[in-house]
Amino acid sequence: MLEHAVKDSTLGTYAKALRQFLDWARKEGRTARTVDRLDFLMADYFSVLCFCTLLESSRAALTFAAVKHFLPEVGRGFPAAARALKAYQKIYVGREGEGFGEEVFGLILDALQARSKEAALVFALSVDCYLRGAEWSDLRPEDVSVPPSGPVALSLGVAERGDSTKTGPEQGVVASRPWVVNWVRAFAKRRSGDSRRDRFFAISRAQYEDHFSAVVQELRLGKFGLRITPHSARHAGATIDALIHDKGLRYIQDRGRWAAPASVKRYAKPYLIVRQNARLPVEWLDKGSKCLCYWQKWAERQ
Repeated sequence: MLEHAVKDSTLGTYAKALRQFLDWARKEGRTARTVDRLDFLMADYFSVLCFCTLLESSRAALTFAAVKHFLPEVGRGFPAAARALKAYQKIYVGREGEGFGEEVFGLILDALQARSKEAALVFALSVDCYLRGAEWSDLRPEDVSVPPSGPVALSLGVAERGDSTKTGPEQGVVASRPWVVNWVRAFAKRRSGDSRRDRFFAISRAQYEDHFSAVVQELRLGKFGLRITPHSARHAGATIDALIHDKGLRYIQDRGRWAAPASVKRYAKPYLIVRQNARLPVEWLDKGSKCLCYWQKWAERQ
């Protein structure tokens, strides 16, 4: 049961973080045969992450969670590491992710289409439904409700399978953009005859992230100060709805499946769209708008 205390994807992430910690300790010739020594070893490791490798505090937090997961019998037995982590998070404020506007939406969608139409659909659906990576990649065919007409709904964190989203099981969202709905409907129809698949999307999360990273580099968005990652699609969905569609905080919170309003404020930041567009060349913005319009019409014809 302890193995299933976290999702499989989280377990893999924990294992990787723990391996990196142990590899560092082995390289330094350090051992920890008692809980107290392990506690101070972790605290030293956090200092290295902070002052030498200059990584964000999330890496230390992940390592701390991993050690506690694999050693549940220790409980709260890491006071030095916990204090070091608290200091790390205080002095090294990581840069929050950011979304993007409809112009950048169009640019990325167009570039993804050239690489993988399935990756492009994942991207469009992620923006529309504020999806986390684990949410779209965990979708099963039966989780995507496609009636003969009308909206399409996604069931997330199905409890009877032991699944859960970051904020709990038994959640869901209805796609709101008609062209995205039509695209999902056409995709589901084409995939319905493949009984071998156990996931709605054949593309893996790693493959999608590789495509996405390649596109961001190809478009040279970082040159203009844009910090775009696969998770930015979730930010973008909330931000576009706040600025362009004039949606309120409660609507965005419910649609994004956030437990607290404070979380919404971290994601829905309309000023970022204005700041980004002020940095991008006018011709890029014009191209992005045309690309989005083109692929919307393309999806409507599917």
